[in-house]
Amino acid sequence: MSEQEQRSKEVADQKPPGKLGAEKLTPAEQRRRFIEGAREAGASEDVEAFRANLRKIAKPKKNSAST
Repeated sequence: MSEQEQRSKEVADQKPPGKLGAEKLTPAEQRRRFIEGAREAGASEDVEAFRANLRKIAKPKKNSAST
């Protein structure tokens, strides 16, 4: 391998660090952080709570055929 090819490979192998450092986390740690963030944001696993929140932000359109 030429010196130029070696330098190109070294540059390609260097990745800029992620903003949150996610590339350094194990999948289990990524999952834990995701769940923690979702809880802080008020997320819930309760289906009815999800539907109630969805109804607040997404009002169904009135069907013109039924009026």
